[in-house]
Amino acid sequence: MEILIVVLIVGVLAAVGIITLLTANAKSRDIQRLSDVRQVQNALELYFYNRNAFPIANNIILGGDDYKVLCDSASGFQSGTDECGKIFLNQLLAAPARTADDSYVYSSDGQTYSLTFILEKAADGLGTGEHVATQNGVQ
Repeated sequence: MEILIVVLIVGVLAAVGIITLLTANAKSRDIQRLSDVRQVQNALELYFYNRNAFPIANNIILGGDDYKVLCDSASGFQSGTDECGKIFLNQLLAAPARTADDSYVYSSDGQTYSLTFILEKAADGLGTGEHVATQNGVQ
């Protein structure tokens, strides 16, 4: 009987430990996402200051092989630093992935931009789910 109680207690402690670990991992990924988004926003402001426009693009995934660097070039985001004048953001990593939908998606008409990302848990006053960063802040 005592062994059964000990096994039950160990099982409950293990379950609590796993849940805590999973929550900590999600919070860590969200902190990384928010940091990445702020870095991209700062780099975009520098780009805008130099070129008087944001890089024009339609739903590109930042951090992938083709869009790792933001530099002072006509296209803005590119795969490497070749043909870059000034580098505003070097080596943007892909979004920390929990699912295939976790990515940073950038679009701009030159005067405004949107950077879409997903949070797993509520953080920094933002709820769980999809959010959009713009030149006016994060929603």
